[in-house]
Amino acid sequence: MKDLGIQGILESLKEIEIYSPSIDC
Repeated sequence: MKDLGIQGILESLKEIEIYSPSIDC
């Protein structure tokens, strides 16, 4: 298990934007 660092958070945010683009608006 990798510790969620800055890179992990950025990747998670990118995945969220991809799966839920409307959340940004």
